[in-house]
Amino acid sequence: MFSIPFLLTTTEVMRKIQNYPFKIFPKNSLIPSEGMKYDNESILEALHNCIAHQDYTKNARIIVIERENEIEFKNRGRFYDGTYEDYISGERIPDQYRNPFLAQAMAIIKMIDTEGFGIHKMYVSQKNRFLPMPDYDNSDDENVILKIRKHAVKCVFLGS
Repeated sequence: MFSIPFLLTTTEVMRKIQNYPFKIFPKNSLIPSEGMKYDNESILEALHNCIAHQDYTKNARIIVIERENEIEFKNRGRFYDGTYEDYISGERIPDQYRNPFLAQAMAIIKMIDTEGFGIHKMYVSQKNRFLPMPDYDNSDDENVILKIRKHAVKCVFLGS
């Protein structure tokens, strides 16, 4: 369990996540792609977004759950300015923040992107690594829930 100030604990949380090298065989390719299980920048972006955009009036925790093939990030509140789909292309810039002073402080120390391109960067990173796109589909009016998956569950066996 980690506590405030959250700004100082994100690196500790990241160290707890099991991130190791792996190979993936992209469709229509005979050459494997190698990389880490998760993109460190995407993990930190997701975690920092939880901190910056949490609805602190709800007095709730930020929850990070690591499963075998995914990491789930959950924070209270909904998307404050638009929906996650608005930010995937990288063309939408938020015109307001739920916690403007916190977001500004985090931007000054380079913890978050000030232009609203974090979600876009996570999608690009997953795409470039041939991995499933970040998933916000379980989000609702009370919670933002992000799942970053390691790989699609699909096995191909050759031989007997």
